[in-house]
Amino acid sequence: MFFSAFQISQHELNKKMDEINLAFDNAYWKVRSASYVYGNQIFFDLKDKDGFYLYPLSVTLNSDVQAEKILSYVNKIKPDLNVYLSGKNGSTNVFSIMIKYKNIEEIPDLINKVNLFFDEAYTSEKV
Repeated sequence: MFFSAFQISQHELNKKMDEINLAFDNAYWKVRSASYVYGNQIFFDLKDKDGFYLYPLSVTLNSDVQAEKILSYVNKIKPDLNVYLSGKNGSTNVFSIMIKYKNIEEIPDLINKVNLFFDEAYTSEKV
């Protein structure tokens, strides 16, 4: 037998695999609670220097309104909103926003407000 010197029972092997899986699970949750997984490879600190938690949000708009006009409108009305153009293709512009919050229950309302604000910017600048 190939592993004759290292023979272990199936029960012992399963026990070791359980220990390894628990160690990986533990490590994941320690990292997860200290940082936010953005996409599948980027990690960043959840809090800014003022103690606010950060939540990344992408808003996609049709590109029939120039991105510069949207950014100008957003920066004029809400200069404290951290927004930038993160992507362009033939038919859409993608804007990234870092939403600041104190309590996780605020996130759905903040997402709604940001989306409606960008909708307002789009319709205002389309005219």
